[in-house]
Amino acid sequence: MHRLLLSSLVLFAFGCTKYEQDGSLLHLRSPERRIVGTWSSVKVDQVGDSDDANVTELMTSNNLRLDAEFRDDHTVTISKIGEDLVYEGTWEFNEDNSVLHLDLVFNKALGPFYRDDAGTDYTDLVVSTAATLSQPDTLFFLTGSYTDVTNQVYTYLAELSTTSVAWTYTGGAPFFDYSPGDDITSYMPEFIVGLLAEGLITSATDYAGIIATMSTEYGVNVSYVEQPPVVSGPLDPALPGVLQAMYGLDVTLFVGTFATGTSDPDVWAYIADNDGPQLSEQYDGEVKRIDVYWRMLELDLDDMQVYQFREYAGEETYDYSYLLRFEKQ
Repeated sequence: MHRLLLSSLVLFAFGCTKYEQDGSLLHLRSPERRIVGTWSSVKVDQVGDSDDANVTELMTSNNLRLDAEFRDDHTVTISKIGEDLVYEGTWEFNEDNSVLHLDLVFNKALGPFYRDDAGTDYTDLVVSTAATLSQPDTLFFLTGSYTDVTNQVYTYLAELSTTSVAWTYTGGAPFFDYSPGDDITSYMPEFIVGLLAEGLITSATDYAGIIATMSTEYGVNVSYVEQPPVVSGPLDPALPGVLQAMYGLDVTLFVGTFATGTSDPDVWAYIADNDGPQLSEQYDGEVKRIDVYWRMLELDLDDMQVYQFREYAGEETYDYSYLLRFEKQ
């Protein structure tokens, strides 16, 4: 059905053309003279199968809104309206002036790529890092750098933001090398695990039971006090000072979206400061050649209509099913 419709439209277009190819009285100038100048596309009609994936391959996109400058020396410059794509090349009519061949090349910038000084490509690393850092988050950096110590800070937060218990040895039977009044908080978790293993207590938080068991089983007297959380959480203004005082960690808090994308220099600095490479953004150039054919439907002094197709091995292939109309500027 699509092919039948396409054939009908093409035949209709060819049948209705008033294109004069031989310099008749209607067009005193030859097609080669008429085409010289600057043209802008004013209408683009797709008449083929819209599901044809090949359509998007032509000229790197399916945008066929073009400015075309044809010159006397048979060179041509074609620019895509609204895109930074420029094609340079040559133009030539076939023997009967019915088809215009455009032999074009363009420089396509490939990238960006992110490489170190040795040329090693770390683009995948930058992409994944940028994706992570583009999400709103709470981060902690060593002050003056982008060295990420967030995981380390949250480990300390687990201790600082929960209620804790401080234990003191108060006397009775000797308790290792401690003296009455010594803080034994750091040792008690290990001792409590032993009591649990022996079945002497049933819960690590049964503090009264722990005190009684230690007294009856070992003659050791201990006491405890509950200590409130030191900080309320990661956004507690007191946290940086506590981390500095208790762990010697000088941190800067960051809240929000750290990165805007792969081209954000902060992403590269983040990678470098976290034992990654020093990177820079680079682009590679690719020169590509394309052949485009326009079947001329009309070529007046200021109006041109063409049917665009391309050629495979000398055979016309109507996979780029477009009718284009241009006006001379």
